[in-house]
Amino acid sequence: MASSTPFNILETTIDEVGRAYQSGQLTARQLVQLYLDRIEAYDKKGPTINAIITVNPRALEEANRLDAALKTSPFVSPLHGVPIIIKDQADVKGMPTTLGSVLFKNYYPDRDAFVVEKLKNAGAIILAKATLGELGGGDTHGSLFGSTRNPYDLSRTVGGSSGGSGASVAANYATVAVGQEGLASIRRPSTWNCIVGMRPSAGLVSRGGVYAGWPEIAGSLGPMARTVKDLATLLDVMVGYDPEDLLTARSVGHIPESYTKFLNQDGLKILKKSRKFSTKLLRNLKPPAPNSSTRSLFQSSRSCSESELEAPPEEWNRSSCTLKEAPIHRLNRARKQCGRRTSLKSPGARKSDGRGPRMQPNIMSILRPKTS
Repeated sequence: MASSTPFNILETTIDEVGRAYQSGQLTARQLVQLYLDRIEAYDKKGPTINAIITVNPRALEEANRLDAALKTSPFVSPLHGVPIIIKDQADVKGMPTTLGSVLFKNYYPDRDAFVVEKLKNAGAIILAKATLGELGGGDTHGSLFGSTRNPYDLSRTVGGSSGGSGASVAANYATVAVGQEGLASIRRPSTWNCIVGMRPSAGLVSRGGVYAGWPEIAGSLGPMARTVKDLATLLDVMVGYDPEDLLTARSVGHIPESYTKFLNQDGLKILKKSRKFSTKLLRNLKPPAPNSSTRSLFQSSRSCSESELEAPPEEWNRSSCTLKEAPIHRLNRARKQCGRRTSLKSPGARKSDGRGPRMQPNIMSILRPKTS
């Protein structure tokens, strides 16, 4: 029997949405409309949080389909009818993948990213695509949308590059969201928007259909939520083997039935104790005395020669040039390696690198002038 009590979307969780569906208090269409109304009221009006680039024009239609399915069959998964916002770095068919840039405002992919397809199969509703650091890096500013504001303090940043996903969860634009991280692009905005987020280990989540750091292995889509349980529930659906991303072969046989079984209500207490122990251990550690080769790096005052700058890092301790030259050498070497790794026609690239028809390269490799 339907309840007359209106459903409150503020700080709601996946479990609460599921119980409201089962009790008849709520339908997927009603929930989607509540979130759309909130986006309409707060994203481009009022506080103008500006966390959304594109709203899914078929979200209500999809909600109707899921409501009909629920009348004849049980939940497909805990994500049945749960609205999700995706960082605009992953492909969603029927919606542009802009990377927050005017360069790609009219780019429409012909199919879903692998993870998006898994979410849809689990009954989730892709509600909208969120802002990000333009071209997938840096703070959440972009030539297509401007800047995203922190819901807790409009004068402050949301962090990046998954700031739109973080702000969307904090502002209650959706139940959960998906971000993408190579270095700190999920964890930083999660912290600055008072939510939880994680970057999964390499190989757990497919990079297929995602403009990320490929062929680097660090970049990954990851869950962002208001509770750790919601995060684990979302992660359960996101992980899995993708034949078009060979890196996910690493995860075969290592994915539990559910990450929720590892939840521990006393986890923070345990973490606090372990941090005290590790801090005490670090304080008692003493740095080793430098050997004669290392000491010579500090004592020498002459500059490096051209041949010494070309020496590999493992030979730096045999060089008599000053230590301050080493970081410059490392930067130059990194630039050269970056140019090779991210080139669309990387010499010696093999299929085992994870290259496949769904692998999207680092977008900077497309814009970077080709070097010989």
